[in-house]
This record gives sequence, structure tokens and C-alpha cells, in this order.
Amino acid sequence: MADTKQEKDSMQGQETSNPLSNTDFELGRKPKILVVEDEADVRQLLVLHLRRQNFDVMDVGTGNEAIQVLQNSTFDLVLFDWMLPDASGIELTKWLRRQSKIEKTPVLFVTAKAEADDIVMGLEAGADDYITKPFDHMILLARVRAQLRRSQWTDPQSDPDAIRYHDLVIFPKKHEVRLSDEKLELTKSEFLLLLAMLTNAGRVLTRKQLAEFIVGESVNVVGRAVDTHVFTLRKKLEKYSDMIETIRGIGYRIRLEAEVNA
Repeated sequence: MADTKQEKDSMQGQETSNPLSNTDFELGRKPKILVVEDEADVRQLLVLHLRRQNFDVMDVGTGNEAIQVLQNSTFDLVLFDWMLPDASGIELTKWLRRQSKIEKTPVLFVTAKAEADDIVMGLEAGADDYITKPFDHMILLARVRAQLRRSQWTDPQSDPDAIRYHDLVIFPKKHEVRLSDEKLELTKSEFLLLLAMLTNAGRVLTRKQLAEFIVGESVNVVGRAVDTHVFTLRKKLEKYSDMIETIRGIGYRIRLEAEVNA
């Protein structure tokens, strides 16, 4: 919580330097990073360095604020300070690892606690990396990039297999779907249904064809089961629920993008 004057002077001395160019993330969706730091000037410098490298950054100053944000949004990386006014980075990391939707989010500690025991405690609590203050911002940015690579962050503009429908993106290899940069939690059947329909956008698929796409030709699945999966999928697609058109007595199709008002 209390950062040293040396730390702040060190960071301010580097503020005007921008030796790295973020060519990896210049196009497409920016990696989303949450900064949790109670010292306003330190937090502002962290945000400044990250935004200069084309990251999409949100910042908060307390543990409670961090929990509220993480309950409603997903991030590609979280930076935790250890000492916060209402919680510790250790407690927040343990809490995050218990949340099924975000448990795999990379966590990077940025803290003045530099003893070996502290570093071990932070890593054993679930942090993926640990940087002590004062630090070189070039090293911080390099470690941020390393964590994004290890977590297989994917830019839809650089993934040739990604399928896009307005701001809905499906990544077949990762079995992942994102809507407005937020990860959708779909069941395997819902994912396969969406993949089948998006790869055949504009074309009518029968219930039998969709059922075979989910479970294979050797398994008999009644059309009503497909209807149930489509119903739940529509609810999760929110503003794009109407992209799935029901063809009465036959099956379903994805409307072409020009037919849908995004």
C-alpha cells in the first residue's frame, strides 16, 4: 500500500520513454488488462505505460472494486498490488482462482514486497509472475507480453481460422466464442451448433444435420434436443439472438450479416 519515494521517482523518470512498439497488437482486439493499485500516481503511471503499448486498460484502487469488476467483465491479464486498503493481492488471487469463469486469467504481482518469502508466497497463491518495485517499465511490459503469449491470447485479426459476425467472433481451434470482446460461456453442444451454422451462414440446415454435427451420424438425437440447444444459445447471444432464423418444419439458418441490424 505504501510505495517508497525511490519507487515513484524511478517510475516517473521512465515516464517519457517509449522504446517498445506494440506491433503484435496494433490491429484487431486489444488485450484487456485490469490494474489493481491503491496509490493513484503509481496506478496512473502503470496505466500510461500499458496504454502507450496499445493495451485496453481498466484500473481500480481497492480489492472490493476489483472483485466487482471481475464479476462482470473478463480480462486477458490482471496486475495486482499486494497491499491494498481493504484486501491483499494474495486474497484476491486466491479468490480469482476459485471463480470458474476467470480462474485461468494470468495474474502478475507488482509490489514493493521484495523478500524471497514474499515472492514465494505470491507465486504459491496462484500468481503467474512477480515483479518488485521499483522496476524498469520495459521489463514490466516484456513480462506482460510473455503472460499473454503463454495464455494463448488470440487477436481475431491474426487468427486465420477465426469466424466473425459483426463483433461476434468464434475461434474453432480454441473452442472459444467472444461477443464484444467478452468470452461467452457455451456448452460443447451450443458451440458446435453455432460453429455449424456460422460456417454455413445463409444456408438452411435441417435438425438432422445439426444433430449429426453435434454427436455424429451413429447417435440418434431427436430434433427437440436440437431445439433446446438453439433456445439456450439464443439467450446467450443476447443482441444477436435474431441471427438464428427458424425455418418452420425444417431447421435453422444463420441470417447473412446484411440481414441483421447490429
